[in-house]
Amino acid sequence: MTDDDKRRLLAELDELLRSMPAALGDNSDESAAWLGHASAVMRMFGFTHSVPFEQRLNELGMAGAAELMGTVAAIHRHVYAARSELLLQLPSAGSAAFAQDREFDYFDELRKIIETARTDLFFIDPYINPDFVARYLPMVHPGVSVRLFTNQYLITVVPAVEAFAAQSGLRIEIRDSEWLHDRHVIVDGTRCVQSGASFKDGAKRSPTALIEITDTFQATRDDYETRWRAAPVIR
Repeated sequence: MTDDDKRRLLAELDELLRSMPAALGDNSDESAAWLGHASAVMRMFGFTHSVPFEQRLNELGMAGAAELMGTVAAIHRHVYAARSELLLQLPSAGSAAFAQDREFDYFDELRKIIETARTDLFFIDPYINPDFVARYLPMVHPGVSVRLFTNQYLITVVPAVEAFAAQSGLRIEIRDSEWLHDRHVIVDGTRCVQSGASFKDGAKRSPTALIEITDTFQATRDDYETRWRAAPVIR
């Protein structure tokens, strides 16, 4: 497989993660179309990924209510595992650079990342404000838990989050830390993307980038999880 083939396959996997139906396995046309597409994409990897993935799809068809959630989660993990394998071979493929004033391009790329989440979105950014809430949280899928680790604009961001959570039904937690500096988003505990600028600004003030963390992912995730557990609860 050439590098161009791998990049196309990576784009297909990202689209699968974004478009995965909330009620996968409900016998709807949407679920059937997604499962068929996913099966075709995973076959492009060959035997190693396609065989266990097909086994999960067969289990989905036979799963009762008690087993359904676990089977869907396993299918989700298989797609993420295939994606991670490609990123190890193409370490820069999950990153994107933006010139100054390319605000929409930054917004659109971050939107695609947010839409892949199915369980948990963990934003780390000292400058999260009400604009961030209005711009990005409407993209979060129902049922996904959101965690905001921030510091500078708590007096204004908390009321914005309260209002959005009441309207959307999303579970949103906020914790405070004065030691925050970098900006990251961790998706479902399996993917971490670093932003060169605050999420609220993107490429508004200067050139920036969204860089997927691969080689230090586990250490980065574990460090922020430890800090989160020790931080004061704001909401």
